[in-house]
Amino acid sequence: MRLRRLFILGLVLAFAGITQAADILKVQDVEVASGESVTLNIEMTNTTTNLMGWQCDISLPEGLTLELKSNGKPKATLGERFSTTEHTISSSILANGDYRFIATSMDGEAIPGSNGTLFSVTLKADASLKQGTKLTGTIKNIEFNTQDNQKMTMGDVTFSVAIAGGDSPGGDTPGGDTTKEGLNVDNVSLSAGASLPVGIALNNTATNLMGWQCDINLPEGLSLELKVNGKPAATLGERFSTTEHTISSNRLANGDYRFIATSMDGEAIPGSSGMLFSVTLVADTSLTPGTTLTGTIKNIEFNTQDNQKVTMGDVTFTISVTDVTMLGDANGDGVVDVADVVAIVNYILNKPGENFDEQAADVNNDSVIDVADVVAVVNIILKGGAGSD
Repeated sequence: MRLRRLFILGLVLAFAGITQAADILKVQDVEVASGESVTLNIEMTNTTTNLMGWQCDISLPEGLTLELKSNGKPKATLGERFSTTEHTISSSILANGDYRFIATSMDGEAIPGSNGTLFSVTLKADASLKQGTKLTGTIKNIEFNTQDNQKMTMGDVTFSVAIAGGDSPGGDTPGGDTTKEGLNVDNVSLSAGASLPVGIALNNTATNLMGWQCDINLPEGLSLELKVNGKPAATLGERFSTTEHTISSNRLANGDYRFIATSMDGEAIPGSSGMLFSVTLVADTSLTPGTTLTGTIKNIEFNTQDNQKVTMGDVTFTISVTDVTMLGDANGDGVVDVADVVAIVNYILNKPGENFDEQAADVNNDSVIDVADVVAVVNIILKGGAGSD
């Protein structure tokens, strides 16, 4: 048994240097009307803790441009992750028309946190673009530098830009334009009897939004995790690490779940993109694998610092019920063992096996398969048991 433990732990140590492979740059697909503009957030989820700065180029197809500053260079704003550091960002337009961005800390500070927006730009759609057109932008030549002067490169990241109609729903937003606001929830999958964290995120251009209220409606067979007092459990997102916002919840007479968040100090919601709050979705054991259900966030209302209200339309998301998964059984052979550790490591290194099961491999349920999941599988093996979703 001792040799077995040493062998497994040795594998973990051997793979300790691969955390950079789990660092992910991402951009959400956006929708914009012709002749209008929209905020584009470049986000980063990272496990590497000594990243200091980065460089990347944004390539756009004909009809799309980025907003420029008065000096003719692309306008860019650092994300909320940098509120406590001295990072700066500079930009230029290359000879091929691409937009280059370079950010660093002259004091050698690391990029703070492990998730959130690196920087934002404003994407402009030419008035000549036709409704229904879908274009693709690319972030390329992505390179990060570390505090010990090492380089880490990433592959290209693409995002789609859908050209919408010119008449978007919604009225005027105090401090911004409601057509640019967007509450969104990712579609999720989980097995009957399992639970899964679900995040409710907001992309916003209005800078004076202070709090919000919304109701979550779920179909039969789905519920939200409750606190000991019987009220829905909810956790504020990373955007609120520097504010005094609080969130409260209740179960309504119709079965919906209501959430209300505000700042008693009158602080605005920080940043322009990221998680507002998260809840835990619970699937009843009676649900049949293969079933797809729909949840709805409705009665969405934001209040501003000058006591105005901003309403939004309903937002829906799908929940796919899957077969019961044995957590840690990444290779799908029905056993959690060292072979699953190797399978996850190969996946992180972009060499997934033919039968690789992403749901089983994401042991900690954070929607990212990385070294944390390798360690979790090792813990399952060392405990002599298998996890269940």
